[in-house]
Amino acid sequence: MMEKYWGIYKFYIVDAEQQEDIYSRFKSDGVPTIYVVYGTDMVEIPFPEKRHASGYGKEDITEFLDKLMGE
Repeated sequence: MMEKYWGIYKFYIVDAEQQEDIYSRFKSDGVPTIYVVYGTDMVEIPFPEKRHASGYGKEDITEFLDKLMGE
């Protein structure tokens, strides 16, 4: 399902504890936080109101990416 986003978005994982220098650049309010790099813009995916075990559910992420793409 996530394959449809390859080539459109760039996905990176930053470990807040292991990569503090990178994490500090984003000035996040908490962990986990997901940012999307789309073209030259970086957008934070809002934390879902309905919390899942990991914080974000797959549907939260895909819904946001689809909206960003105008679908």
